[in-house]
Amino acid sequence: MVLSLKRYAVDLIPSNIKGILKGYKYVFNPSYIFYNDLSYLAVRVYDDTTKSILAKLVVWNSDVNLTEVDLSQFFKEKLALDKVADPKLFIMNNAVWCTFNSGHTNKEDNQLVLFKIEGSNVKEYYSCNYKDRNQVEKNWAFYFYENQIFALYSLNGLVILKATSIDKHKMVFENHFNNTKINFGAYTIGTPLALYNGNYLFIGHRKITRKGKRLYLGKPFLFKPSNNPELTSSKKYIIHSLKSLFGAKHKFNRFLISCTYFSGINISKNKVIVSYGVNDVSWKIVKLNISKIWR
Repeated sequence: MVLSLKRYAVDLIPSNIKGILKGYKYVFNPSYIFYNDLSYLAVRVYDDTTKSILAKLVVWNSDVNLTEVDLSQFFKEKLALDKVADPKLFIMNNAVWCTFNSGHTNKEDNQLVLFKIEGSNVKEYYSCNYKDRNQVEKNWAFYFYENQIFALYSLNGLVILKATSIDKHKMVFENHFNNTKINFGAYTIGTPLALYNGNYLFIGHRKITRKGKRLYLGKPFLFKPSNNPELTSSKKYIIHSLKSLFGAKHKFNRFLISCTYFSGINISKNKVIVSYGVNDVSWKIVKLNISKIWR
């Protein structure tokens, strides 16, 4: 079954922040969360002046006093990174965190970064290292369990990593759990993890390839952390709309057919707030009952 999310759209972004975003031709892949009376939105924008895609973070309170952080500039200065791709916000151990990758590379390993946000300031940041990594790493889903940081690493054979060393700006991960019998094939991690009733909800991506070009659908997952972790999926696929499946005329990636790219998730009682990009040209935030898609 395929569920269209378009009709569940919710307006959570204040008008002055929308005004800032309207200054960019393309805005996509948002990640929204609300925590401790503050709202956070990380998003990618196309800057016409520099002809480049930038990552922005906006933080605001109930009075809509806002702070804007240029994540691309911040991590260019701190880690000498040329790209901040798909920043994704989440709550871990009673704090706001964000993760991103530094995009595709031809020869060298890219970087996967984890950082903590206090108020509207980046306070801690770590390059995440794993000896058996791929050259290009994209989405690790981090969580805190039994006073340690873990990462859901793969759905194609369930793989869990554990942080074994944390230095000033470096976090080293090692294999913690591997179960090849739990195998979801062409699915990859999309959103971060959102804690719900002791387990975690997230949305993965189903990649369909035709003649070298790709189409992405969403698939809700439930992850149960333990000494013997479990992973199950919903029976539903989720998309923005049927029309969006045909893609957009403008393409940053010529190999893309279309995508509903799930980049943010936030739990509010029995509701889930999902933020996502549509075909790398626009963005949406929806709110619906958890039971609507996780069943």
